[in-house]
Amino acid sequence: MNKIIKELTIWDKKNDNYSGYLKVGIKDDSNLEMFGLDMGGMVKEVWAGEDYEYWLTINKEYKDAVLLWLIKERFDNDIKFKEWLDSKNIPSEFGNWIWH
Repeated sequence: MNKIIKELTIWDKKNDNYSGYLKVGIKDDSNLEMFGLDMGGMVKEVWAGEDYEYWLTINKEYKDAVLLWLIKERFDNDIKFKEWLDSKNIPSEFGNWIWH
């Protein structure tokens, strides 16, 4: 059985003047949230603070719309979508029927 994923890291960067990340997750209230944190000298130079935390929240009522739009914009057929699901170890079931 696959582990249910509730959060993914989009990117995580570190250098001498910067450390930060951008993540996306499903919160306990079922809302979808993209959130990030920037730290380091660059943050001090740009925002005059120690760190910069930010988030974008999509209400759970619109989460399915986000999913459907992302699938539409990313895949143009079921084969590519199935291959992508398999590559992420996400279970799916294909079915078909032919009328004669």
